[in-house]
Amino acid sequence: MTTETLTGHAAIDYAEAHGLKLSKHADPTEGARGGLSPIDAFEVAVEDPSLIWLAIPATITDEQIEALQIEAGGAGDAEQVAICERALDGDADARGECVDVICEARLA
Repeated sequence: MTTETLTGHAAIDYAEAHGLKLSKHADPTEGARGGLSPIDAFEVAVEDPSLIWLAIPATITDEQIEALQIEAGGAGDAEQVAICERALDGDADARGECVDVICEARLA
């Protein structure tokens, strides 16, 4: 199964919304850790959000992000269009935001 890695606040938001635990990369003062709650991860992210990560199944395709980008553009949502562009360029946090928007739309 292909996975996608969300980092920083996008990972925390996703984990909180889906009841998941997060992981932390090693840093100079502490080794890597897993099983962090979103609250614990947020405390780490205050100092360095790049330390927090979450691997999720990659169920959102570039085509779906492109469709979201077109829909956002048609609705005049320039901010979402820019987020989609960054996601398509490989920005994991932006991709995480697109995943959230697409998943929320699926639930609506």
